[in-house]
Amino acid sequence: MATANYFLQKAYVSKIRDKNGNKVLSPDKTRVYLFLIHDAKHILKIKTEHSVLPKHWDFKKQEVKHQVTSSVTVNESLEKFKNSILDKYNNLRNDFPNMKFDEISINVKEFAKTGTTPIYSDRDKPFIDVYDEYINERMNELSHRTIQKFETLKKALLDFEKKKNYKLTFDRIDLVFYDKFKSYLQSKKPVGRMKNRVESQQKGVLNATSEKYISNLKNFMKWSMERGYHTSTHFMKTEFEAKRQLKNEPKNKIVTLKLAELTKLYNHDFSDDKRLEKVRDVFCFACFTGQRWSDVERFKKEDIRGNWWSFISFKTGSEINVPLVGYAAPALDILKKYDFKLPIISSQKFNKYLKEVGEIAELDRAVVIERRVGRRLVEFKDPLYEFMSSHMGRRTAVSLLLNSFHVPIHKVRDITGHSDLRTLDKYLDKDLKELERSMAETKNISEGVLTVVKTNAV
Repeated sequence: MATANYFLQKAYVSKIRDKNGNKVLSPDKTRVYLFLIHDAKHILKIKTEHSVLPKHWDFKKQEVKHQVTSSVTVNESLEKFKNSILDKYNNLRNDFPNMKFDEISINVKEFAKTGTTPIYSDRDKPFIDVYDEYINERMNELSHRTIQKFETLKKALLDFEKKKNYKLTFDRIDLVFYDKFKSYLQSKKPVGRMKNRVESQQKGVLNATSEKYISNLKNFMKWSMERGYHTSTHFMKTEFEAKRQLKNEPKNKIVTLKLAELTKLYNHDFSDDKRLEKVRDVFCFACFTGQRWSDVERFKKEDIRGNWWSFISFKTGSEINVPLVGYAAPALDILKKYDFKLPIISSQKFNKYLKEVGEIAELDRAVVIERRVGRRLVEFKDPLYEFMSSHMGRRTAVSLLLNSFHVPIHKVRDITGHSDLRTLDKYLDKDLKELERSMAETKNISEGVLTVVKTNAV
């Protein structure tokens, strides 16, 4: 618990003492200061608006002596000021328990000077304004693709606020909001790829997409809470979950190119359209190396050392080493074709042109995937090229290395930089014939390999 005491700035004449050895009071008026004391190492000195003659000051009671004219008015003002400072200090400690004393001091001093507290002024910022600040702050830390996801969430929140007449504030991001927002997402009118579903199934955002929205929102709420914009903890409740998987939720089918399809694409002649040829080549580079798009678009010539591509991953900060030999050897040919300067364009244009590339190369295998919107099952059935995007390159590499070339899963992880083997495990195909062969190589206990020994009970 902090205490507050008043002191005079210059109560005594420096280095002068009376005949009894006592300090001599200064004959001039001096400023009254309030010292807010948390402990011996944390003391905040605050200047007041009052100045007094030291001879008029009661050092024991820390107030102007009562016989002095206007003492009542000054003392009441000092008492009110001290109480307001203590209240503000205690409120800051309660509202922001992790705030350091130096930061509290800045806010208390500003309050004493202007009557406002910076951190509380920030808390008055509209929810969406703080969200914009969040995006701007993270723009230099995250990939363009991730920032786009934050922008998409912002559009959804603004549309929800308008359609459902639900004013967004930090305190209102609670379980009521959670239920209403999930309901809104599950009944959302079709836009973009939602229109690729059969007409009767177009309405509503997929559960997987809803989970990403909630996860990103929780990350924002945590970020803004740590910076003092709010103290609401509703989003931390277990019911406010990003993922509530249904028992019969179909597992996300990973769409990748088969080896024959990648070969067909790589060998297709796009010489009459350099725009599409460049898109095809960059995509194939991703397919051969298995790297994240954020690292592909940041490729630098100096990262090539002989047959190795060695770099620091943009997302994880870990070192990645890709041997450009065997399956990955064509990646080095692509680099040489462009003098080690990959023709990178914006991801939005790239994904648009890539579908055109896939269609021209006749990558039109029918692909059917199932997802859920709430409990409703929805089905996507489109030619393969409609599912092609920059991220498919990495997925294709993982799938082919594991299933076509049977590279050990831990070796694939060394190349791709995945942190969790369970992520790669999802790419493994169920090879029933291989499973049968493996079981056939085991021994049958009836062939005399094992003998069951019966013992008499004691």
